[in-house]
Amino acid sequence: MAETGTGKLSQVSYLEWNPWDGPIAGDKHYKISFKWNTNFGEPGAFLITNKHPREFFLKSLTIDVPGGAKLGFRCNSWITPEQIDKNDRVFFANKSHLPDETPEGLKALRSQDLIQLRGTGTGQRKDSDRIYDYDVYNDLGNPDKDPKLRREVIGGSEDLPYPRRCRTGRPPTKRDPASESPSSASSIFVPPDERFPHAHYSDIVSHTLEASLSTIVPTIQSIFSPEFKSLDDIKELYVRGLQSPQNSVKSIGKAFKSPFRFVAELLDKAEDSPIINFERPQVFDADENAWRTDEEFARQTLSGVSPVVIQCLQVTQIAFVLNVLISCKKQRRLKENVLWVFLIVFQKFPPSSSLDAEEYGPQQSSITAQHIEKYLEGLSVSQAIKSKRLFLLDYHDIYIPYTARINSRSDDVKTYASRSVFFLTRDGTLKPVAIELSLGATKDSKPERNVYTPGEDGTEEGALWLLAKTNVRINEAGYHQVIGHWLLTHAIIEPIIIATHRQLSRMHPVYKLLIPHFLNTMDANQTARQSLLAAGGFVETNFSSSVYSMQMSSKAYKKWRFNEQALPSDLLK
Repeated sequence: MAETGTGKLSQVSYLEWNPWDGPIAGDKHYKISFKWNTNFGEPGAFLITNKHPREFFLKSLTIDVPGGAKLGFRCNSWITPEQIDKNDRVFFANKSHLPDETPEGLKALRSQDLIQLRGTGTGQRKDSDRIYDYDVYNDLGNPDKDPKLRREVIGGSEDLPYPRRCRTGRPPTKRDPASESPSSASSIFVPPDERFPHAHYSDIVSHTLEASLSTIVPTIQSIFSPEFKSLDDIKELYVRGLQSPQNSVKSIGKAFKSPFRFVAELLDKAEDSPIINFERPQVFDADENAWRTDEEFARQTLSGVSPVVIQCLQVTQIAFVLNVLISCKKQRRLKENVLWVFLIVFQKFPPSSSLDAEEYGPQQSSITAQHIEKYLEGLSVSQAIKSKRLFLLDYHDIYIPYTARINSRSDDVKTYASRSVFFLTRDGTLKPVAIELSLGATKDSKPERNVYTPGEDGTEEGALWLLAKTNVRINEAGYHQVIGHWLLTHAIIEPIIIATHRQLSRMHPVYKLLIPHFLNTMDANQTARQSLLAAGGFVETNFSSSVYSMQMSSKAYKKWRFNEQALPSDLLK
């Protein structure tokens, strides 16, 4: 035990309850007695075997030590029946230990637990497996169902790098050996302790609905009008909600069976009431047309879905240092070195691209000082940059490699790659002063770029300006969901979660600090892979980035650096 360092074990104690007891709502407390020897020492761990036919979630164990002290063991883990997993589970006391400070009696248990968590890297994962292993994103496609649903493997290559996911080990598809066969609602794997504590039936139902989302949404869309006829139609959503069209229930009932039955029930219950109510945007309370204004466009850039992309255009100083050796002819020897410093100042305006100019067009933006200086309150571009009042919202390099491919897929979906320049006014508010929309080259055309500046409502310039702002918002929405949200919030964390379980024992202090931040992340990620990110799923059918969404996400990850994510580095970029 911890104090004696001998790894001494107590006698086995048993806890019995009805073997057919089902899941219990809420917590259940049990008492169990251990035989205690006065020279036993302080327990550093306990072993548990589940001989019950059902798994259970063990939250904690508290030992009332003779003498009045209490010793706690924080568990928060699913305990699998012995028939499924023959290994005893080990839990350590709440006291933290670094590896070199671990009591001798606990070192073997610590090592064995980590070995079990790492697995062997082989075989298909079962629901009960407590194994954290790495794999690439090779399960997004479904070529056996339709060759058009084949998707490239994301991750594991220089061209398409990506954070690792948790390995599931399903067999490869028949048409593409590089692709893992997709999961079904009944074959979703995530290590048990990554599941919601109340998992089981409710989760199975939710997974079924989530897995069907990519088909259910088009079904609902087919019932309702496919497009808005005017802005008034959109505003009406906040007044009347989404109404159930007449005979829609019958049309669904004839066309589909479960899991679409719940859609029919939803519509049936709606009758003359809206089936979806939309909360009225707060900005409407001030002005229903505020969304059209430049002020609101700028405000949403800072407080909308993706507020951390905007950057300050800066003056950058680079010093070239030359050591010049001065020769003294009279003395015919070298004197001390003289240090010469040449300071070269350059401005990062116009903004530029890091992409290959031959493939994607000129690197330098076509936004010039002439476009924006009339909006700078008398300042020149140089003065505005030096006073840190010019800002850039740049989605160019993410979108430009894919604009031609996206635009060739459908007559209904078109996109541009955008750059937007903002100016900080005297009153402390931000306003857009120029937007550049770019198209990549196609086999029939060269790269194209156009710059738009603010125009008055009711004029052609004003209409083009509004459309330009709309395209920026489309870029922003796609970037936020696929990169800002999915990649930078979910996907990047998954390999860190895996590494934490593989390398850090539960008794490691860093493990205890990290683990609360990982709650439910892997469970959400595997559901997203199955229903949102999969070929033909919600992202591909509803985002302008379409089938290229994960590739674009990979390109963004290629520039991601771990050491730039903490303050202040991430704010200084």
